[in-house]
Amino acid sequence: MRSPNPLVLGLAVPFLVVRPVAAQARRDTLPPTRLADVQVEAARIATPASRTPASVTAIDGARLEATRTRDAIQLIGTVPGLAIETARPGFTRFTLRGVNAGGQFGWRQGAATAMYLGDLPVTTRTTFFFASPDLSLGDLDRVEVWRGPQGTQFGSSAIGGAVRFVPARPDAGRTFTTFDSELGATRAAGAPNGLLRVVTNTPFAAGRGAARLTVESRRDAGFVDALVTDRQALDVARERGSVQRDYNGARRLGVRGAVAYAPSAMWTIDGLVQWQQLRGTGTGDLALNVFGNGRPATVFGRNPAFERDGRPYEFLDDDVALASVTVARRVPAGRIVSVSGVQARRARQRDDAVAANGNWVESYGFDPRGDGVLFPTANVFGTGIRQFTQELRAELTAGSRLRGTVGVFAAELRQTDTLQYSLEGTDPAAFAAAGLAGPIVFEGRDRFRERELAAFVDGTIALLPQLDLTLGARATQYRQRLVRFANATGFADTAGSELTLPANASRVTPRATLTWRARTATLVYAGVGDGFRTGGANPPEIPVAGRCPDRTSLPARPHQFGPDRVRNWELGAKHRSTGGRLDLAVAAFRLDWTDIQAAVTYTCADNTTINWTGNGPRARTRGVEWESGVVLAPGTVVRGSATWLDATYVRNAPEAGITAGTRLGYVPRWSGALAIDWVALRARGRLGVPYAGASWRYQGARPDPNWGPAADPETGRDLAGYGIVGGRIGVVRGRWDVALFVDNLFDAAPALEQLPLFATAGLDLGSLRADRVREQVLLRPRTVGIAVRVR
Repeated sequence: MRSPNPLVLGLAVPFLVVRPVAAQARRDTLPPTRLADVQVEAARIATPASRTPASVTAIDGARLEATRTRDAIQLIGTVPGLAIETARPGFTRFTLRGVNAGGQFGWRQGAATAMYLGDLPVTTRTTFFFASPDLSLGDLDRVEVWRGPQGTQFGSSAIGGAVRFVPARPDAGRTFTTFDSELGATRAAGAPNGLLRVVTNTPFAAGRGAARLTVESRRDAGFVDALVTDRQALDVARERGSVQRDYNGARRLGVRGAVAYAPSAMWTIDGLVQWQQLRGTGTGDLALNVFGNGRPATVFGRNPAFERDGRPYEFLDDDVALASVTVARRVPAGRIVSVSGVQARRARQRDDAVAANGNWVESYGFDPRGDGVLFPTANVFGTGIRQFTQELRAELTAGSRLRGTVGVFAAELRQTDTLQYSLEGTDPAAFAAAGLAGPIVFEGRDRFRERELAAFVDGTIALLPQLDLTLGARATQYRQRLVRFANATGFADTAGSELTLPANASRVTPRATLTWRARTATLVYAGVGDGFRTGGANPPEIPVAGRCPDRTSLPARPHQFGPDRVRNWELGAKHRSTGGRLDLAVAAFRLDWTDIQAAVTYTCADNTTINWTGNGPRARTRGVEWESGVVLAPGTVVRGSATWLDATYVRNAPEAGITAGTRLGYVPRWSGALAIDWVALRARGRLGVPYAGASWRYQGARPDPNWGPAADPETGRDLAGYGIVGGRIGVVRGRWDVALFVDNLFDAAPALEQLPLFATAGLDLGSLRADRVREQVLLRPRTVGIAVRVR
């Protein structure tokens, strides 16, 4: 299905509005005199964030819309302790308190941060190529970010924390339609950005039910160029190569439907369906930093096969469908709740791999003529996911001294991942010289199945009128089966093989919290809690003819790697002033991470490597998190946050290349944010109600364990810190809300992630210094635009 052009629709729809209801002014969605105390669901029971004894940041939908938070990367700095690893659309890993499941560790691992859409878990196994779905942040009731292990509440994969995206619920009390549109321009992009979102809400059954439909189309213009060349020498390539402009654009189309129905006073039924399509004309915001012309660019190897198939050199197709049904029945002491959910996802991407895998040119003996010809290479990745989850729980909410939750949970995940390394497009005459039978060098397929069963209990008892004790535990058992097929098809004397590998384990994750509540809106809490991540199987390496001649010297490796565990000790305090003019939350913690799943690498005599995943390293994180909001004056709100983290390994793991005292990868010591919002309390004549806002977000320097100085003392470097400034100014008049905005005002160009130019063997750098040549994932350059909302 071809998505509609959001640029055309975004400009046209506001003038085609049929019966929009009268708008609430922006002064109602940005409270001018008090801060909103957002409800969160601790142990699945709604409580105000300021009265919840846990480190949780809650951002309501009004604030998400006011600050134009469109994707996860905009949460960096705003949410204490949160870091995000991203390399391409559809690939986002959340890291909380330094617990990172990224590429610094092993291959197929459980995520380190649990992801939820409402009550529906959407977390899957993470690989180097795909992570959990990259969901739109439009039309949400709130985002909840729970920091620290949440094993009791959210189960496996919540060893660093959990993120819940809670969609807006249908409203049975009113009928309305809202249109949002944006039109913007990004520096270095040759086309505009655009967004159109339509939300409609309709009650039915005499006010006992309502349906809500959200349709969103979004286009992000590309801003990275690609130099297409068939020459190994970069100096020659820059002179003779052609250029593909703005290759890394992306289009998103999403539909979400929600129904809420109360057939009687005792029953409620909520249904949710969401479908999202992502099409990337490039596979990421990757660029080489060697061209010096003010336009980010990377290098593609000229590939006749790619040009014949009519698709971009690089592309990403990612489709995901989610559905859940929640049925609740009131009982005298609370509720009985059933949540059933399914996830279906299919994604495929193709990378031009000259910059990343150009060492194939050397290792396979290409360029037999010695004339500096660059041979094209490509990677093709795919994933298919089917996941079913079922939770049944009882909520005790009516007791004066005791409240809590008890329940059971079951999940089945089926995930198939495919990988292909290809030399398609290369001169066939070169294959014989390299000992290859054809253009496909390697192909693999993993069929993974995991079944998880859990039982949990979480309860709070009032020991004294102002003193509460919370105790909880979750017992989890998982069973896995991995069927791996791998074939080095390019080598005529190497046959493919298929292996079936099991893995299973059981874990119990307890937690305990003691909370003192003052008579004023102040609380102090001290707690300890655990989280864990499932392990997996260790497939043996497929032997490739002529590679790793000392393979018989490989050290013994386990058939499976086990779960790793996090224990978090925390002391925190929260205060909310009478009248809601001041919110303050601070937490100090120590987090012990044991049996870390780490990549073990064996280097062969021919410098090829063989990898597997083991358990061994230990790490400790100490940190302080602070966030607050204050109403400086009626209509003026200031919010701030700051995080300090000291995350280091505390045990040597030489087999994984880890030394005690080394900082954990990709974890900044400092991060923070500052934002100010202003809205007039009265309309200014015909102008309407003006408002304005500005924000600054900061992420400190991050050590890079793969490509930094620890791994490569001569040419490696870590990821530098950066700050991002944004702002907006607008006016609300009647049904209309119009704003001008700017993101990344000072055009910061930090490397969010980086890869070394492995292709120093395949690409001749000439006079360029190897320590200055990196493929970097870049932040979107300065973007300005206009946003229009019609109600």
